[in-house]
Amino acid sequence: MGRGNGNVTTVQELEEQLRYFKSQGYRIISLEDLDKLLSRAEQKKKWGDNTTAGLKLDGKYLCITMDDGYYSNYELGYPLFQKYRAPASVFAVTDYVTNQIGIRKFTWKQAEKMEKGGYMKVYSHTADHQPVEAGQEESFLDSAQRSEEALETHLKEERVKAIAYPNGRYTEESQRLLTEDGYRLQFTVNEGVITNNTERDAIPRIMVF
Repeated sequence: MGRGNGNVTTVQELEEQLRYFKSQGYRIISLEDLDKLLSRAEQKKKWGDNTTAGLKLDGKYLCITMDDGYYSNYELGYPLFQKYRAPASVFAVTDYVTNQIGIRKFTWKQAEKMEKGGYMKVYSHTADHQPVEAGQEESFLDSAQRSEEALETHLKEERVKAIAYPNGRYTEESQRLLTEDGYRLQFTVNEGVITNNTERDAIPRIMVF
């Protein structure tokens, strides 16, 4: 988020997008809301409703997600999400936040402020942003667990256990390990929208720059 160059979204572009989705009747929801909606869809399938055209909901829904934990999420995004009362979710690389590695990240105090504001929440993007490698899934799980420990240490708000895969890479084994570890939502960079057939361990997203 900053100067628009095809890789980031400007403040003006973000505000225009928020206005557009609001005007089109979209309800912008948190990951906790998404978790509940997926549970509802799973219950329908359990009882024999196998329709595939969307989630059969009573409205249009949108989740806003951002990766890495950049300072601009706090400086530029946070005021807009407050202004439009739009929930937004940040997948942060926790070691990078703690040690301020690379491009400037928000601090834990700023993350706490965003969460207390009621419209932003921080989730795991692992501790060190190492993508999953086949045969090294246990090491990846360790990074995910260290990230969760950091979130629990620095942030007090309750949150659904969710993660975004670094670089969008995942394996069947990483999916299995994270599910067994209690992750309710696993986000990829696969292009697509959420439907009745969306699997919790391979949630698609639509990239917006």
